[in-house]
Amino acid sequence: MGNNTSHNRSSLSEKDSEYYFTAPVEMPSREQMRVKLVPLHLVNRLEEARSDERFWGAVFWTVLGAILGIICNWVTSDPIIISRASLVVMAILIVVGVLSCWGGVSKYKARAESIKLEVTQAGVNLPDSEFETLRRQNGRESRIVFRDTFDDFTGWEDFRSGNVSQSRDRAHAGTYSLKKDGANDPNGGFKEIGKRIGLGFVFSGWIFSPSERGGGKADRLAIEDGQFDGYGFAVDRDKKTVYIERRDRGKQTCLGSEVPLDDLLMDQWYQFKFFSEIGGTLSLRLYDLSGEEILNVPSVVHERYSSFDRVVVHGGFPYYVDDLEIQAI
Repeated sequence: MGNNTSHNRSSLSEKDSEYYFTAPVEMPSREQMRVKLVPLHLVNRLEEARSDERFWGAVFWTVLGAILGIICNWVTSDPIIISRASLVVMAILIVVGVLSCWGGVSKYKARAESIKLEVTQAGVNLPDSEFETLRRQNGRESRIVFRDTFDDFTGWEDFRSGNVSQSRDRAHAGTYSLKKDGANDPNGGFKEIGKRIGLGFVFSGWIFSPSERGGGKADRLAIEDGQFDGYGFAVDRDKKTVYIERRDRGKQTCLGSEVPLDDLLMDQWYQFKFFSEIGGTLSLRLYDLSGEEILNVPSVVHERYSSFDRVVVHGGFPYYVDDLEIQAI
């Protein structure tokens, strides 16, 4: 079979073979491909400012063309005749040109840039775009298998010497959040999902880490099984890094690279999205309140564990967790 293919290709004429070529393709960066939702009134204002900028730009180039036309008439006349009328027209055109350039083009260009900045700051990431991307890659429909807003604090149990409780101290949305207290990692608390899930999910939620801590300063959450084996992540302020980790009977082991944590993300709510693909690829992204991505941990592949049934809150203390969700993909 392979010999026949080789023979057929070798028998192609020179004219036919010239169509076999390759070329490098440069893909846009993730930042360039990001989709955002912005208020319509800001988009309309930006379009109006750009329209005004184009109008005054057209006026400027028209005036400049008229000035050049007059100058050409002067220099091509024999002898050169510069009349009073042409000087008056030239002066008017120069004034109009300067006003259109500085008073029109520059003004509306600056306004357009200002509105563009407003659009950028007001924009938010398209919700669940990462979920949809992974869903298409895995060829399965997304479905929510776990959600807890902590308004009804049921099903949570302490793990070892840790303590988890419903708290009114802080909440990302609603009235309550989960407060992790009592003892450092791996101690904490857990809640069973209600079913077993495999690789291929997105675990998301919000964390508030106060600067005044009684224990360690790491926020650590994971998806684990009944033996407390599984995968999660750590926002480790003691090491000033963020990384993905494996849990073996609750004990953590760092997987892959540690990403520097320049902003310690304390005294503020931040969102996490922990991605697990069916092939065992794990990755993590952190976002601020406006939806801007603030940190992206490179993916790592690990398939030691593939069946899970609980959400576990590890780490230091105290810190707060809210709006937890697991979406199967």
